[in-house]
Amino acid sequence: MSSNARDEPTPEDLEELLLIAEDDDLGDLAPDARDSPVVADAKKRRRTVLLLRKVVIAIGGSLVLAAGIAMIPLPGPGWLVVVAGLYILSLEFAWADRLFNRIKDKVIDAAHMAAANKWGTGLSVLSALSLVAAGIVWAMWDELPLSSWPTGIALSASGVLALGTIWWASTDLKKKRRRSEPDTTSGPAANAES
Repeated sequence: MSSNARDEPTPEDLEELLLIAEDDDLGDLAPDARDSPVVADAKKRRRTVLLLRKVVIAIGGSLVLAAGIAMIPLPGPGWLVVVAGLYILSLEFAWADRLFNRIKDKVIDAAHMAAANKWGTGLSVLSALSLVAAGIVWAMWDELPLSSWPTGIALSASGVLALGTIWWASTDLKKKRRRSEPDTTSGPAANAES
């Protein structure tokens, strides 16, 4: 028997390979002495992919979370970015999933409360547009302190992100209000009127 024939998967190996491809539990992918070389190699590759995914999510989620925390006192939608960072981390970590679910509803309610105030929404839009304008000025005018393209882009991006957040909160609040309105086109009340 050649070494090439030994590396060919058997029908049992194929079933095991399908299970490995769907398995997200690192504990299930531990090496086993009874595994064929094909299955052992597939387990090793799957563990590597899962570990790499966990590392990328941990680093990416942590960076987004840190940026959101930094934006809380600074201009920009800090809490929204914090929630986004927690969402990314919740893809891999149970503690982040619990925290994300607790905070998500509170943040959405706060955004709806802000969007319900027309004057507050108008001032928020004006502030966001001011950030975009300030970013353009900071990027183009060299005499300003800390003037540079990165500073200007960061300010403008914060303004655009704030505008997106305001738009989302306003449209989501309108949808929520439409869903909560009673349906007057059918039901006992509509039949009684006719």
